[in-house]
Amino acid sequence: MLFELSYTVGESLLRGAPSIDWDHCFAEAVKRQSVYFDAHPPGQLGQADKVIAETVGRNLWRNLSDWGRTRNEPLVIRPAIPGFEWVSSGQGDFSLGRTLIEVKNTVKRFSAADYRQVAIYWLLSYASAIEGRDEEWHDFILFNARSGELVSMTYDAFLKVISSGRTKVEILQLFQTLVGNRTDQR
Repeated sequence: MLFELSYTVGESLLRGAPSIDWDHCFAEAVKRQSVYFDAHPPGQLGQADKVIAETVGRNLWRNLSDWGRTRNEPLVIRPAIPGFEWVSSGQGDFSLGRTLIEVKNTVKRFSAADYRQVAIYWLLSYASAIEGRDEEWHDFILFNARSGELVSMTYDAFLKVISSGRTKVEILQLFQTLVGNRTDQR
C-alpha cells in the first residue's frame, strides 16, 4: 500500500500539482490497491507514512523529470501495453518515447520476475508492431524509487542475453505456441 501511495504522490507531482493533496493520493492509492483481492487498506494515514511516501514520490518525480529533460521526450504516465491472444491489454508505469520505465519500491534488488515483466511487455509490443498497431519498445529502465537504483538496457541487448540465440520472430512464435488458443485434445 505504501508503494501505491508513493507512486500516486510522484504521479501527482509529475502532473504539476503545486502541493501534495494527501486525501486525493490516499484515495487513489486505496482504489488502485483494491484491485488485488488480498488488499486491506489501512484505516488512516500516519505521519511516518506521509514522510516515506513523500520522500519516495519526490524521488520518482525528480528522476523521471530529469530523464524527460535529458532525452527531450514527453513523459507518458501509464502507457498502453497491448494484449495478445488471451493476454489482456494493460498499462505500464511510465514511458519516454520508446523507452518503457517500470518502477519498483523494495529493499531487495531487482528479481527475475521484474525482468520477466519487462520481457513480456516488449513481446506484447513486438507482436503489436508486427500487426501495425503500435511501435515496439526499444529499451527499458527498471527503477527502484525507494533506493534510487536502476537498470537501463536496450531490448536488443537484453534479448541477446535471454533468448538462447532465437530471433525476435522465433521468440514471438514460441510465445504464441505457449499462449495460443488450443482445442481441447481429449
